[in-house]
Amino acid sequence: MKKPPGVHVVKRKHSTTYYFRRRIPGDLADFYPEGWITEKLPASQADAYVRAAAKWAETDAEFEQLRATGSRFRPALTDAEKVFIAESVRHELLDADDEHWRFRPDELSDEAYGYQLSDLFDDVDAALVASAPMSRDLQRRLQASLEGLGVQLDPRGDEFRDVARAYLLAVKGALKDIARRRAGTANPPTPPQPQPPKKARAQTEGERLGDLIDYWARYGDQKREKSIEEGRAAARRFVAVVGDLPLQSIEKAHFIAFRDDRLKTVSGKTVKKDVSLLAAAFNVALADDKFGLKVNPADHLRIPLGESKKRGQFSAGQLKTIFESPVFTKGARPEGGKGDTAFWLPLVALFTGARLTEAASIRLDEIGSADGIHFIHFRHDPATGRVLKANASGNKRVPIHSELVRLGLLDRVKALRKAGETRLFPELWRGKVKDPAHKWGDWWRRYLDGLGLDQEGLGAHAFRHTFVYLLRQAGVPEDQRNALTGHADKSVSARYGALEGYPLGPLKEAVEKLRPLAGLARPLTVPPPASGP
Repeated sequence: MKKPPGVHVVKRKHSTTYYFRRRIPGDLADFYPEGWITEKLPASQADAYVRAAAKWAETDAEFEQLRATGSRFRPALTDAEKVFIAESVRHELLDADDEHWRFRPDELSDEAYGYQLSDLFDDVDAALVASAPMSRDLQRRLQASLEGLGVQLDPRGDEFRDVARAYLLAVKGALKDIARRRAGTANPPTPPQPQPPKKARAQTEGERLGDLIDYWARYGDQKREKSIEEGRAAARRFVAVVGDLPLQSIEKAHFIAFRDDRLKTVSGKTVKKDVSLLAAAFNVALADDKFGLKVNPADHLRIPLGESKKRGQFSAGQLKTIFESPVFTKGARPEGGKGDTAFWLPLVALFTGARLTEAASIRLDEIGSADGIHFIHFRHDPATGRVLKANASGNKRVPIHSELVRLGLLDRVKALRKAGETRLFPELWRGKVKDPAHKWGDWWRRYLDGLGLDQEGLGAHAFRHTFVYLLRQAGVPEDQRNALTGHADKSVSARYGALEGYPLGPLKEAVEKLRPLAGLARPLTVPPPASGP
């Protein structure tokens, strides 16, 4: 790879190690007695050049700071920056806890994960209570937060000590919330990724990745707020690896370095998601001829994904374990299960084959009847929190199974309407909750773990796979299976024009063939609420 202009990369004779070297300008020599800034670079030539370009930009900013203030370090952080650091670490730790429970990486058992959290808590306590030096892990985390702001603080100064203490308190608070999750006493939500405070920037510096993401969020195709938030987070991670470069300076080599750095800590699937979001932003700008871009540097980037994550289905024995557990037989209502949602949502998911996000957002006005058949009409409507994976073509009508009717689902609907509610699971939507299905799914995963059902791929989505499997086992034709699950195909579209137009009669006959609870020791009933907390 050709060395970018202005980048100082050296390699000693008979050595494979690259170094960044930059001579100190004469007017700043008193601040750097050694006369040079030197940094060891990554082993590959491409990565070395990318990191060197970022280091060059960092030293430019450092020199500018020196000339303006006479100090290499910022004297203090703004209040907004301090809040950003505290919120960032809280998001980072709780989000990592979510990811552990969702993906359960093989290399990190639950026991080892618990020890890891305990060690981190001990490090924080030692630094706060005994005034011990911060551990290397904590120093790395704090430094990453400061770098995300583009800030250097004097590690010997009072401001650094104040920031470090506030940071440690934020880490301790997040760890306490994780402990409450693991104990099952509460399920504190993961806060959204915070946005760094806006900074004034000289016009001559040019547009950066943050400007590109802002443009994409405003003018790109219709997207969920969560996708925009994830795009901004991907941009911050990119900048943390390669530096906040001018848009026109970003090359494919920078994305290669970003990919390789991320793959050290997360899965290929997660990296691909980050890169795809950034690539989409570049594509919008290219299509609109903005920012003087000529190519998309994220295009055609190869990302190893490894083996696909297994998606499981529940066996008859596992369904027996679930529906003979305390939530379904003793009236247990754990806090994370959100009251009676803990009882009804699994049953609705099992008997309708709905995705968790679809089932969690069912509105009462979507439950109706025609020709004596009660059904749920799933509609794609982002304005009300309903986003079907298949978008508009995913609209579907699913007859309500007689077992749900026997258990009292229609009585629940009637009572909720009388109480003035608008959703089938209003407990999920209390307060300001952006993604209630996701949070409930995390609790359900932990509930299954407590029942000994901790196999990979078993979660709320396994109800959908079980539904499809039972339909096949019962001999339900493919076009009816597709109509029930929202998987449009040419045969359905040709005959009825849309999934929601499929006749209810055949679909009712299809779902009534399912008997997923036949293996229970006794018929399921709605138990009275358990006494006590």
